[in-house]
Amino acid sequence: MLNEDKIKLMTKMAMYADSPEGKEAIEASKFFKHDYLARKIIWTEICVTLAYIFMIFIFAILKMETMVTDIADMNFTSIAVILVVVYIALLFVFFMFSYTFYGKKYIKCRQSSAEYSANLKKLNNYYKSESEIEDDDVFTV
Repeated sequence: MLNEDKIKLMTKMAMYADSPEGKEAIEASKFFKHDYLARKIIWTEICVTLAYIFMIFIFAILKMETMVTDIADMNFTSIAVILVVVYIALLFVFFMFSYTFYGKKYIKCRQSSAEYSANLKKLNNYYKSESEIEDDDVFTV
């Protein structure tokens, strides 16, 4: 027997599970908040590190002629200190950004997945009520 409410609920759930928001919410619901944040922050810090290395490499290529001609006058210690301080500052800024952004995102995903979970419970109740009706019909002769 087809139940129109059950079909609507299943369609709504399938559309949610296939959407990018739904996939992300379902993925986030597999983790505790601390684990989710740690994973996202580590990924952000890796990307920041790679981007910083890439930017230094590009800058060095662009300034190669100046660097070669002035190599005797360069103070490599101060350059290294500046590069490290800028890198640490970038890591800190992106850490704070990631922590706040992904913290809010996790809360939003958990709320969204809570609605999905409630719909799963409704669907499970539909199936339980159908199986009880079928069990009663089997024994009635």
